[in-house]
Amino acid sequence: MPSISSSKKDSPIETLQNRELLAQFLKKEIQDHEQTKEKLSILAQFPEENPTPILRVTPQGQILYANPAAIPLLTAWDCHESSFLPPLWLETLQTCLEESECQYLEVQAGQRLYSFLISPFGNTQTLYLNGQDITERKKYEDQLLLLASVFEHSGEGIIIANHKMIVQRVNPGYEEITGYLEEEVTGKPPRLFEMGKKDTPLVLELRQSLSQEGAWQGEVWIQRKNGEAFPIRLSIRAIRNSKDVITHYIGSFHDITEIKRTEFKMEYQAYHDALTGLPNRLLFNDRLEKSLQSAQRHQQKLAVLFLDLDNFKDVNDSLGHQVGDLLLKSVSQKLLQCCREEDTVARLGGDEFVIILNKVQDHRDPIKVANRILQSLSQKIRLENHEIYAGVSIGISLFPEDGSDVDTLMRSADAAMYNAKKQGKNNYSLFTQAMGTKALKRLAMEYALHQALEKNEFTLHYQPKIETQTGKIVGTEALLRWNHSEKGLIPPADFIPLAEDTGLIIPIGQWVLRTACEQTKAWLDAGYSNLPVAVNLSAVQFQSENLLQSIQNILQETGLPAHYLNLEITENTVMANVKDSSQVLAKLSEMGVTISLDDFGTGYSSLSYLKKFSIDTLKIDRSFLEDLPDNAEDVAIAKAILSMAGSLKIRVVAEGVEREEQMQFMTDNHCDEVQGFLFSKPLPAEDFISWVQAREG
Repeated sequence: MPSISSSKKDSPIETLQNRELLAQFLKKEIQDHEQTKEKLSILAQFPEENPTPILRVTPQGQILYANPAAIPLLTAWDCHESSFLPPLWLETLQTCLEESECQYLEVQAGQRLYSFLISPFGNTQTLYLNGQDITERKKYEDQLLLLASVFEHSGEGIIIANHKMIVQRVNPGYEEITGYLEEEVTGKPPRLFEMGKKDTPLVLELRQSLSQEGAWQGEVWIQRKNGEAFPIRLSIRAIRNSKDVITHYIGSFHDITEIKRTEFKMEYQAYHDALTGLPNRLLFNDRLEKSLQSAQRHQQKLAVLFLDLDNFKDVNDSLGHQVGDLLLKSVSQKLLQCCREEDTVARLGGDEFVIILNKVQDHRDPIKVANRILQSLSQKIRLENHEIYAGVSIGISLFPEDGSDVDTLMRSADAAMYNAKKQGKNNYSLFTQAMGTKALKRLAMEYALHQALEKNEFTLHYQPKIETQTGKIVGTEALLRWNHSEKGLIPPADFIPLAEDTGLIIPIGQWVLRTACEQTKAWLDAGYSNLPVAVNLSAVQFQSENLLQSIQNILQETGLPAHYLNLEITENTVMANVKDSSQVLAKLSEMGVTISLDDFGTGYSSLSYLKKFSIDTLKIDRSFLEDLPDNAEDVAIAKAILSMAGSLKIRVVAEGVEREEQMQFMTDNHCDEVQGFLFSKPLPAEDFISWVQAREG
């Protein structure tokens, strides 16, 4: 403070000036003091109003001060002022004092994470702790680390380019998939996008999609560093900044070579026969459709050849399915050798093949091919020590004469093939309009057969069996009749072969078995214990896999005792596969069902085979009864059958007995049972039981 005293006596004016200077000085001092006081007050309020936690602690961690922002942390740590911080602080506090340097420590407080700056406070042996909530920053950092880890370790290739589509980074996945190192691609346009080729359709589509939608994805083919082309699934996204300006592009991709291989394999399997590798029906129809379109456009002809192997079933039944499969594969190769590369050879299924011959001049071209096929297949084929002759029947249809669409041409070729079979098999036949009429009739009959089951047009008629020695009724045979809604009764000979060809015999046969068992059980419940029923089994039924289970189910569901059911099976059916037939017949016998060998004398008629089968009854075919007792040859055959059956203790039934002399012959030669018009024609169930009642009187 400056001195204002004087050695001389001041004048009044000087005295006044000094007083003014003193007043000004004091005023300034007062103002400076107020400002300092205000600053100190503001400084003192800083910790209290600071939103970040501030603590002053001793080296031992005792809390000397905590601002309001620090209180929630103390609560989370279960602390309060004058108590001690958790032990995890002590090591860092000591380090800070010993080294006289600030330290950092990250600590958890509840669900939040804090980073504290620990500072020594002069020589006071106290420390200030200034905290910062880093929870969100830490999450962001963790996310960045995770993304960096994904980038480095992803199995997908990842590429980052700037807004000019210049590569800035690629990940190890990119290097592994493409063979290119990061330094070989950075600073250049991406090889994936071919951005240097501005006029490629892919690039134009990609640019437009990125510009309009900000993203693009699709399948493209690229090359590895070694030149190998391979497919990838590529996804690209544009990255925009806060001003909605594109700054980067990120692309990711993965190698889909194996996926494409699997897709190709699945597609191949969908359009090709698994056994032979030939086109299947689906692919054949597609190719025929395309061939027809081409032929129409260029006014050309084409031919369809429908092939069916002769006696293939015999090969399967006698030598087994494995040899049958080998035969089909061998035939496939021979057919391919007989045709041109531009032609199509397909397998429709089973033993049916079909061929498209494009650009033929007239019917002579397919005939030449048919003859080549017949010649090729007429040569013996050696398969697993077996020599096989694979005959084939071939039907030929021509476009446009025999049809202008796939279905019509196929129907025409199919009809011609059936005609070739009728001509003696191992032959070919050209389609004619007469065949078309027959094919249409056959198709209409097949449709009507489908409808017959649904409309309940089938019915059973019953013909009695008579014991020769007593004249008593000892059973009945159930015979199928079709009462067509428009055509009336249709004989079995007119529809059973078609039912067998189409497989409809299975559901029809099921219906016959069930209906016959239900009716016989009803008669049994009514007191007619002498009416066991015989039901004919077709070859298709006998060879079906679920025959035994089906019969067992029907017997259980109808309640008919098994010995009241007799199954009639033809010689040819059981002889088609002796081993399998023997097993099936034995199991049927175990169930209690009786077996009759139908049409005996028309097939093998071998005593040695009869001994292998579980046969209860032989039925002499009606053809041997027609001229009895006048025809010496028929007499000799009938007596031989009766004698053979007697020696084996097998009962014999003669069917087709229509005259008294036939009846007398059978009685005299110890035939057990007879049936025929001499006693009754087949009758509906109601009429049959009335006939039984009248006879038994």
